[in-house]
Amino acid sequence: MIQPSIERPRFWVDTRLAFERAIQIMTAHVDPRGIWNFYEAKGYKVNTLGDIASVPYTLREYRVTLLRGRYRAYILGEMGISQLAGPLSPAVGIPILAWILLLWGVQMGWAYAVDMRDPAVQAMLASIIAEDLERVVFGSPGCRRWRGTTVLRLFLLGWGQELAWADEVMAHVRRVFRKTRLSI
Repeated sequence: MIQPSIERPRFWVDTRLAFERAIQIMTAHVDPRGIWNFYEAKGYKVNTLGDIASVPYTLREYRVTLLRGRYRAYILGEMGISQLAGPLSPAVGIPILAWILLLWGVQMGWAYAVDMRDPAVQAMLASIIAEDLERVVFGSPGCRRWRGTTVLRLFLLGWGQELAWADEVMAHVRRVFRKTRLSI
């Protein structure tokens, strides 16, 4: 007997390419000075990525931790928009959440002294966020209750689960940026 193939749903567009393009736009318009001014306020002169080597690692970790509070506030705004969208909340909320996560990832990269203008880094960040966001939103297809939980997740969009999703996705990004040789 042939079993039907159960695949998890895909976003309607190629998310990695769309996310890479979004990251390119963000890095062109987001100045890392906002991140680096924090280091300068703590007494470290930072004008280039190489200067971040003089910043203690614990201070960089603290700066990345502070980013979380700011982006969680943005996610709260996304949750409100999702609630107002009603049945259209997945079509409205998920792209907004993705944009917030991409911007958060770019800022996190600058804080860890990763050159976010590098196309390889942009592709890596886009890939991590695309795969992890798809996994947390749509779940694992191998699970017996996969379809039901996916419907429930999408139905409850805007009621707080986005915060847990964002924390899970960005924890993965943070682990990669910590371990990578791209950062100084």
